[in-house]
Amino acid sequence: MRTEKKKLLVGAGAGASGLRPVSLPGRVGIWEISAAEAFGRDRSANPLYILLGIALIYLCFALRALRWKIFQRNLGKADSGSSTG
Repeated sequence: MRTEKKKLLVGAGAGASGLRPVSLPGRVGIWEISAAEAFGRDRSANPLYILLGIALIYLCFALRALRWKIFQRNLGKADSGSSTG
């Protein structure tokens, strides 16, 4: 497999999984961003936005739990201690 195709495949896989490909030292992935530049951008992020993002994640967890509670309202109480059949 050619080097360009390998870089593209690794970059696409990392992007799909939400990971940022970082190779130290030197350049990063197919975007040609240095590792120092990438970490520098992370350090300059607004902490308020990071905390807001984390709070929104937990709010989504609570809303999803409520949604499942509503969906399963008519199923009755689950008894995981006994086997059926």
